[in-house]
Amino acid sequence: MFSAPFNTLHFSSNSTPSPALSEKLYSSSTPSTTSTACNAILCALLHVSLFSQAIHFFNHIVSTLAFVPDNYTCPLIFTACSSLSSLEDARNVHQLISAAAGFHPNAYTKCALVDMFAKCGSLEDARKVFGEMPHRDRDLACWTAMICGTIRLGHAGRVLSLFTDMMRAGGGLRPDMSLVAVDLPSCGRLQAAHTGMALQGLALKSGSYDDLFAHTVFRRMPCRDDVSWGTLIAGYSCNAEYHICIEVYAQMMSLGIFPSAVAVASVLPAIGKLGLAEEGRGMHGLILKRGVWSDWDVVIWNSAISSVEDHNLGLNIFRKMAERDIVSYNTIISSYGFHGHARQALLLFDEMKSLAMRPSGATFVGLLSACSHAGLVDEGRSLYHSMVVDYGIRPNVEHYSCMVDLLGRAGRIGDACDIVRAMPEEPNASVLGCLLAACRLHNVDLIGEDILQDKLDDSGYHILISNMYASRKRWRDASRVRALIKEKGLRKKPGKSWTQIGHHTHVFDDGDSTHSEFGIIQETLKILFSEMRKGYHF
Repeated sequence: MFSAPFNTLHFSSNSTPSPALSEKLYSSSTPSTTSTACNAILCALLHVSLFSQAIHFFNHIVSTLAFVPDNYTCPLIFTACSSLSSLEDARNVHQLISAAAGFHPNAYTKCALVDMFAKCGSLEDARKVFGEMPHRDRDLACWTAMICGTIRLGHAGRVLSLFTDMMRAGGGLRPDMSLVAVDLPSCGRLQAAHTGMALQGLALKSGSYDDLFAHTVFRRMPCRDDVSWGTLIAGYSCNAEYHICIEVYAQMMSLGIFPSAVAVASVLPAIGKLGLAEEGRGMHGLILKRGVWSDWDVVIWNSAISSVEDHNLGLNIFRKMAERDIVSYNTIISSYGFHGHARQALLLFDEMKSLAMRPSGATFVGLLSACSHAGLVDEGRSLYHSMVVDYGIRPNVEHYSCMVDLLGRAGRIGDACDIVRAMPEEPNASVLGCLLAACRLHNVDLIGEDILQDKLDDSGYHILISNMYASRKRWRDASRVRALIKEKGLRKKPGKSWTQIGHHTHVFDDGDSTHSEFGIIQETLKILFSEMRKGYHF
């Protein structure tokens, strides 16, 4: 039970206490209640914004009455100093606390101390306290205080290194969206665009980017610049929300905001994924005519090449590039292969070598795929050997998949099975799918069924196996595979379709009936099917 003075204190905390009254109440408290009394007085003073009085009271009881603060007292007095942005008071309070015998600040108090110095304008003091903290005490809140303080004090250029240090610190620390949402607009105001782009990239790669939260923060921003728009667009693109990504980009352009490099590099893949030819041509026209890049030019060009459906347009962009990196060559080589121009892909590879540009694993994936589609078995095997022997590149599952496809298409299914069996890792669905497709293409018995046993979790491959058995009248085997599909509970992934009306893209999932105009759509389809049956041609 507290003494009478504490009851008086409780009354005063709901009114407007003066430092003199508070000190009197504190000095008349029993030793067991002094800490509680002090904290209550500070809370009362802060509640009515008497920050100077709170600091005066704290200084007096610590220096005169030998009061020892605790880990509840310190954050309160730090708040008073932060509210006044008084660096002199902050340093004096810190000195008093450091000299207090018997006080051991916990991680929360140290974090509050970092935040106080940052808000009082001294990044040097904040960094000193932060640097003296044990690594185990640096939690996400502490890193947040340090990063936000760094930006607030105009040192956006240091933020990226802080983010990197945080992610390297271990313990599962990752930047959360609330932190990034606060930081990015600040980077924009400070014209630290590259830092903002890098922060956004860290958020995306760390899996901490939340679309809904990001859009909510974005809507509340008083000033939306090209960096903040680019961040939002990149988030939707990274999370495969391509139609929303394009809508946000169109909204930005309608407001007369010229896109940043991040916005352009993010919207191009979205356009490519949705197959929007008109928008694609418009974007490439923007890139070729206006040029929105400086240090980011290669990134934009590479994104443009990878997203374009017209191979000739992609090649035109590639040839116009002032500077090309390994990604540029890999992208156009893959495009050559996809469109059946294996010989041109090989010539481009020779051009790379003449420029002393060292190929990567992705380079050989594109080359092997090109050889596979063109039936160049000998060239493909020679490239595979060169990759391993000449360049010391260890084959991964994509390389194995390409080789199985290359040999399988050529009818050398036994050799393809040998490659699968020799793999140092378990073959994935892509490798096994190539093997299955080869067996069906050449109408041969399923060779190497032991390879496939219990290794496919995709219902599509099981159905393919069942159909292959059925085509050869192996009904019992076909029935067994169908039963296995039910036993494993496998289901075919629903397909998607979309149509564009104006600037809005409507997306439909197979079997989904949640669209607001689903009934009208169904009735319209019935009419179309009826007209088709009557012999109309569309």
